[in-house]
Amino acid sequence: DTLTAQFGCDSIIHLDLSVISNPVVNLQEEICQGEAIDVGGQSFTESGLYEVVLPGTAGCDSTVVLFLTVYPTYFIESEESICEGETIEFAGMMISETGQYDTTLFTLQGCDSTLSLQLEVLPNSMAEIDTVICEGTAVTIGGMDYTMEGSYSISLTSANGCDSTISLNLEVIPTVTEEVSFSICQGEFI
Repeated sequence: DTLTAQFGCDSIIHLDLSVISNPVVNLQEEICQGEAIDVGGQSFTESGLYEVVLPGTAGCDSTVVLFLTVYPTYFIESEESICEGETIEFAGMMISETGQYDTTLFTLQGCDSTLSLQLEVLPNSMAEIDTVICEGTAVTIGGMDYTMEGSYSISLTSANGCDSTISLNLEVIPTVTEEVSFSICQGEFI
């Protein structure tokens, strides 16, 4: 550029201009729920598209474009009950005791997921009944009448759905029949 100076003389200015580009870096990242990714001192935990401007060399900024995908993790909780003597399968294990059981599995994206089982083992009930009845009467248990002397093992279903076993020891007292013969005279009473 030619310019006229203060005293009418020409001045020539030569400009050498270098344009430094602002670099743009594209990042595509995948993380699991509960994790974070840091870019330029900022932490990101949710899926989305983010632009982070970073100070660059020679005073020029650079831009990082972050495409972030956050995959979910799962916590699945269940409650089950079984009867004493039964087992339930959980995560490849056969379980027969009351307690809480947890296992960690991985999603298709490799994220941890937790399965939790709260198991209650319900008791089978047992009762023993010793009873005496008179001949010609009955004891009714579970809708059945028992009239003969002996020991019986009766299986029923209790209120919790499990087995209930009753041991019945039944004694039957026979009816006593006696014949009595009397002789009386006419006009007498017994």
